[in-house]
Amino acid sequence: MCRKRFSVVFAAALAVILLAAEAQAYAYRPPEGREGAECMVRVAEVACLRLGNLINVTVANEAAMQAIRDAGLMGAFEGNVSLYEEGVKLLSEAKACLSSGDYDGAICNAMWAMEMFSKAFRGIMCILEQAGVGRGRLLEAQGLIVAAESALERIQRIEKILPEDATDAKKLLDQAASLLNKTEITQLLQQGKVSDVAHKLAEANKLINGAFKALKTKAEEKVPERMSRFCKNIGDRFRELIENMAGKGLNVAGFLKEHNMTAFQESLNQFVENLQRVKGYWKGLLPQLKELHQRFENFRKKATIAVQPKTQEGAPAIEVSVEKSAVKGPRGAETVRLRITVKNVGNATVQFPNSVYGVTIERREGSSWVLAYTPISAQVVVELKPGQAGRVEITLLKPQDGEYRVRVHGWSKINMTPVEATAEFSIP
Repeated sequence: MCRKRFSVVFAAALAVILLAAEAQAYAYRPPEGREGAECMVRVAEVACLRLGNLINVTVANEAAMQAIRDAGLMGAFEGNVSLYEEGVKLLSEAKACLSSGDYDGAICNAMWAMEMFSKAFRGIMCILEQAGVGRGRLLEAQGLIVAAESALERIQRIEKILPEDATDAKKLLDQAASLLNKTEITQLLQQGKVSDVAHKLAEANKLINGAFKALKTKAEEKVPERMSRFCKNIGDRFRELIENMAGKGLNVAGFLKEHNMTAFQESLNQFVENLQRVKGYWKGLLPQLKELHQRFENFRKKATIAVQPKTQEGAPAIEVSVEKSAVKGPRGAETVRLRITVKNVGNATVQFPNSVYGVTIERREGSSWVLAYTPISAQVVVELKPGQAGRVEITLLKPQDGEYRVRVHGWSKINMTPVEATAEFSIP
């Protein structure tokens, strides 16, 4: 067994490649749909890129390769490179599945690719350790490559939010990007000039921090104006609510007094005056703005209910059914696909907390049911009218054998009466 003597510099690369890849490759709850498939493919691409960098740096370092040959480990090294290449092929298959809309296939192939990358990574690390290069500059070079890539990703994230007039920040980011030229950094590392690369990385990070600080300062200059517009928006909506309530024949004055909102507009106006007076010290007013917004939202909900016509609601009821099928993934990995149907069988409209109708998967443990899987979904309220049905497809990767059930929960639209239903199934 290899001794774990990894350098501090390389710890970041180890965490990013090995831990991330294994966590994703063996996760029991993979994400669903296009968004989940795209996420898995991106994670696999990052693992592929960084493992490829490690292999390239190793091959380019003649001293490291000679140490591997002297230790009689060249065959093992080439075997792990083959594992990496096999992972690259699986990643290509995952991308092809993603492009064709086969999201389950994309997820399965990406996860198998990450398993290949993880095995190859561990194997190469053991070989380097046994060959006596585990604490040398080779690992430091790989750590610098990872750090440079992270810095470039940070530049890209900042550039996405740069306003057009942020020329100073843009100039600093361009200078930082030129210091992180991948071709130049790779050449320097192959020449053994690790300290030169470390200096470039340090200077680039200083420039990036400077650009971020400049961007933050510019954004903070506009905060008071945005806070004023926010208050105006609240005031406009507040007046619309009052007009709507008056148009419905409600006692507006009594309603405002009952909910302690008589002087709310004056409070908004006073806040804007204070904001103009303190200028650069607006941060101290944020709690007050948050409190005003919360007061308005609470009032808006009550006012909305007050103006709704009083309608008699029927009895809410839902049914759920599940169809199960087994699907073979890459290398025979078994997945279970669930087709879930949720139907409103009552005579009242039922609302659900998300786009998958509040579906969760539970597994029996002894005499209890425990949560086993929650699908990723848009957090928006959806509804089913009486007689309507909604459908959800879920794929479970390598699920444990046992008794399961689908649980669905929602509430009636008018009276908010809770309603739920379950359907049991077993695996296999």
